[in-house]
Amino acid sequence: MKIKDTVSEMANDLHEIGAIDKVTLRKFDIKSLPPVPNYTAKQIGVNITKK
Repeated sequence: MKIKDTVSEMANDLHEIGAIDKVTLRKFDIKSLPPVPNYTAKQIGVNITKK
């Protein structure tokens, strides 16, 4: 088991018992973060003009 996996597992355990919140969990668990979408300049422009 890699160190990263161990830290992730420990963070999940701490979250389950309420010792850390979801925001803190995300700092320790890279796998829990959603993937960053790749937007084109055109897509960003459309999103800005919709608001």
